[in-house]
Parts: sequence; C-alpha cells; structure tokens
Amino acid sequence: MLKKHARDFAIVQRIFDLLAVLIAWMLAYFIRFVLMPGGEKGLFLNFMGLVPHLLIISLFFNTRNNLYQSTRYYSWYKEVARVVKSNVQSITTFFIVLYMITQVRFSRYTLIFYAFLVIIISVIFRLMIRNQLLKLRKSGKNLRYIVLAGASKRIEDYIKTLQMLPQTGIRVIGWIDSDGLNEKYNVPEMEFTDFDNPEKDPPDMVMIGYAAKKYKKINMAIETLNLKFIQSMLIPDIQHDYLGFDIEEFEGIPMMAINAPHLSMVDNFVKRGIDIIGALVGILLLSPFYLIIGFLVKITSRGPMFYGQKRMSLDGETFKMWKFRSMRTDSEDKTGAVWATKNDDRTTKIGKILRKTSLDEIPQFWNVLMGDMSLVGPRPERPVFIDEFKHEIPSYMLRHRVKAGITGWAQVNGWRGNTSIEKRIEFDIYYINHWSIPFDIMILLLTFVKGFINRNAY
Repeated sequence: MLKKHARDFAIVQRIFDLLAVLIAWMLAYFIRFVLMPGGEKGLFLNFMGLVPHLLIISLFFNTRNNLYQSTRYYSWYKEVARVVKSNVQSITTFFIVLYMITQVRFSRYTLIFYAFLVIIISVIFRLMIRNQLLKLRKSGKNLRYIVLAGASKRIEDYIKTLQMLPQTGIRVIGWIDSDGLNEKYNVPEMEFTDFDNPEKDPPDMVMIGYAAKKYKKINMAIETLNLKFIQSMLIPDIQHDYLGFDIEEFEGIPMMAINAPHLSMVDNFVKRGIDIIGALVGILLLSPFYLIIGFLVKITSRGPMFYGQKRMSLDGETFKMWKFRSMRTDSEDKTGAVWATKNDDRTTKIGKILRKTSLDEIPQFWNVLMGDMSLVGPRPERPVFIDEFKHEIPSYMLRHRVKAGITGWAQVNGWRGNTSIEKRIEFDIYYINHWSIPFDIMILLLTFVKGFINRNAY
C-alpha cells in the first residue's frame, strides 16, 4: 500500500505543478495583453503553442530536484527552496529554448510576469498539499510503519524526534537489538526472524542504527534485509559531524563527505547578490553617519578615523575588517591581543557609545561589498584567538565553512562580546546547518527589531 500511496502522491504533485505552469502562463498573457495598454491582439494561440515546451521542461527539472519524493524527512522551507530552485532552472532553460526555436520575439514583460507568477503559484500549491498531508498524518492516515535496529545515541535521537513530530506520519512498531531502549520508548522488542511470519504485514522500512563498533551487526542487518522486500536505511554513527555529511560517489566507490558546506553554486550566487545590494544600500543610507561619526572620532582622540583589524573568514582566509576607531591607538602595545572588558579604560569617550550601539561596525559594509564578509554569518574572529579556541572547542573551526557576517544568529540571540564561546559556536553551527535565504532575511530583520544595543557590547 505504501508504494501505491507514494505513486498517487507523485501523480497529484505533478498535476498541481502542471496547473501552476498553465495558470501562470495564461495570467502572464492576460496581464500583458489585456490589462496593460498597447497589447497586440490575436497572439493567444501563439502563446498557448508554447505550453507543451513549458510543461516538459518544468517536469524534467522538478523530477531532477526530487520534488516527487516523500517530504516526510525535510522541513517546509527546504521544500520551498527546492521548488524555487527548480523553477529558476526551468525558466532559464525555457528562455534559451524559446529564442532557439522561434524567430518571433515575445514580450519581455510577459516572460517576467510568468517567471514571477509560476514561482509564487508553485510554492502556494506545494504548501497547500503539504498542509493537507500534515492533517492526514496527524489524524492517523497516510502513515509509514518502521522498525528500528540497533542501540546508539543516533537512533535514540531519531526516535525522540519522531515522537516530537507526529505530523511526519512515521510510526515505530518494533525495535531489534534495542539493549533495553525499547522499554524506555514503549516499543515492542522484535527479531529479524519476525519478518518471515506470513501472518504479519512487513514494515515499510527498517532503520538501522547500530553503534559504529558493532559494524559486524550492521553488515548482518543489511545482508538480511537484502533478502526481503523491505526498504532499509542506515543512520551512521559518526562523531564530530556537526555539519552533517553527504554521500557521494566516485566511479562506483561510495564516499562520505563529513562537515561539508551545504551552499550550492546557485545558493552562493543568490547570497552574494543580496550582499552586494544590501551593502550598497547600507553605504548610501548611512553615509551621513560616516561623516558625523568620523568627525567625532577625530576631535575626541588622537589617531585615525578608521581602525583595520586582521580577522578570519571563509576557509581560513584572513582580511582586514574595518571599524570606526573606538580605542586609543596604543591600546594593545603592552598587553598584546586581549578582549575588551566592561569599563575598559582603553576605550575613548565616543568609543564607548559607538561600541554600545554597534555604530563602530558600519564600515564593514565596505568589507561586504569587497567580498570579505557577508551581511549574515558567524562573526569573524582574530587569528590569535582562533588558535586558542580551536583547541578548546572541537567544532570551532567549522564556523569558517561559510563567509563571516556583520550580524548572525548568535548575535541576535545575545551571544556577542565577552559571552560564552561554546554557546556562540552552538548558534553558529545551527545557522550553517539550517541556512536559507529566508533565514538570512529573518536574522537581518531581528537585527533591526531587537536593536543594535546590547548589554554585552563594551
């Protein structure tokens, strides 16, 4: 039954995706040639003749981006990201094909309207279907029944997550080699031989989660399940995989990429585009503050207006991060590199205000524009401190798998200044694992909503 449900689900999704393409294309035509002035008449049949090309291209990229597989295992924003990515690929390919197969140059307005509309409609349809599936699964329908095999922290984390998310529609009906964990989670103990009982329906899937040291049992479980019509999945017991892992293949040889960055080429392109636009807007809007703050820095203390400090960003590359100078020029001559503390006597009078309000950071829009930093990301640290922290916190260096930022998830949650490094890294790792454009936008909004003043900034 599960396989039939999966096929039915894929068919429904394809129908709605095709409807989204058709509706968006017709709306684009209607807006351009009916609502807008100056529209030519009699082009409707020409436009409708392109629909088959649109549908084929759309289905191709949707299938390639795995949009017709079960969405039980990833969140709504990841599904939306896949939908947007697939539509961008489809639209780009269609535009190229359009100019190759026809001599007629279609209205650019129509194509722009279509690109905007098809993404919006596709996302709306996806979220509607997802919402209906969640309601079905919460009510006890469209369920998937699985059996766990093995005892480890990973598989225990897995069952805890399932119990917190009943909307996934995954129910655990048995546990093999649980080492007593089954009683803790009220799951019946089972054996692999139970699958041979013709009077019992086999599970939809077996989730294998033995500890790494029990590799012989892992191999035995896989070998046993290969003889049955039951899907199996493996939860690898890997330590220090804070950013997760990806399975890759080289000429038939499986390889596991540990703690690899998750941003694709398209993701990096979009994020960089937002950074450039945001930095330009920031520099233009804040230009009066540059003049005022620079003047105040110069008249209240000796030394330069700006202060450049060596910091580390993506893949360990160092750069000079710019700030308005807030301390005396000789502040570290005797002590060397040290963190600022509360009531630090090295801070100038205007510097105390700048640091408390984060106004000393606004020159970093220039760093963003130059590509040294991003608007959002883990805050860059000085190499001298990194050499210390990386030996104290195992996951510390992983924050350099993405570009450093002016603001970040740790900062909007209060972890800045002289606060817990461990908590800061915990939030940085969470950000990297859950990165998305909407997440970046939310962090930027929180930066403004919560304000730039922080009790830990001094």
